Amino acid sequence: MGKSTLINTFAKREGVKITKLTEAAVPGTTLRILRIGGILSAKAKMYDAPGLLHPYIMSMRLNRDEQKMVEIRKELRPRTYRMKVGQAVRVGGLVRLDVNQALVETIYVTIWASPNVSLHMGKIENADEIWRKHVGVRLQSSLSGARWDVDSLHIAIAGLGWLSLGLKGEATLALWTYDGIEVILREPLVLDRAPFLERPGFWLPKAISEAIGHQSKLEAEKRKRGQEESTEFLSGMSA
Repeated sequence: MGKSTLINTFAKREGVKITKLTEAAVPGTTLRILRIGGILSAKAKMYDAPGLLHPYIMSMRLNRDEQKMVEIRKELRPRTYRMKVGQAVRVGGLVRLDVNQALVETIYVTIWASPNVSLHMGKIENADEIWRKHVGVRLQSSLSGARWDVDSLHIAIAGLGWLSLGLKGEATLALWTYDGIEVILREPLVLDRAPFLERPGFWLPKAISEAIGHQSKLEAEKRKRGQEESTEFLSGMSA
C-alpha cells in the first residue's frame, strides 16, 4: 500500500511527465501491473502493482464509507487521555482499551488515528457484554514502563493506527477489537503527545460535530415556528 503515491512523488520530484497513478489509503486500487518509464535510468525498470488485501487489516472489515472514515489523508495529530483503573477509551466502534489493574495512579494514552474517527473515554462498567456481542475478542497483557512523561510502548492495530502508552510502573490492560485483526506491541516510534489532555466523554470529529450542531439548530427553528403558528392559531380562535 502506498506504492502509487511514492511513484507519483518520484515523478514530480524528477520533473518526469507520467500518467498520474491513482492514490488511495486502502490497497487494491491499482488493478494491474503497470510499467513506469522515465524515472529511473535506462537499465532499471520500475513497476506499479496492486496492493495485497490482507484479512488482518482493519480497513478490509469495513465498507467503503467506513474506510473513508479511517483513511489517513492529512498529518496525524495526537489525542491524549489521562486514564485510571476502571476506565476505558474507545476508538470508534473498532477498538477499546481497558485499564484493569495498575500499580500507578495515572496512565497516559495517546491515540494516533484518523481525525474522522470519534473517541470516547468512560467507565468499563456494563461495557463488556456490548463489546463481546458487537466487536470481538479481548487481548490482555501486563505491561510496564519506566517514565510517565514519555511513551513507553505502542500498541499498533493494522489498518487503523496505534495507541501510545506512558506509565511509570506496571499495569494490566485489555484491548478489544475484531477477531483476526493484527495487533502488535512495539517500542515507541513517536514520542509526541497532544499539547493538552482530552476530557472524559465523547470526542467527535469536527465535521460530525458541525453537522450535529446544524441539525440541532434546524430542529430548534422548526419548533419555534411551530410554537409561533400555534400561538397565531389560538389568537385567531379567540378573536
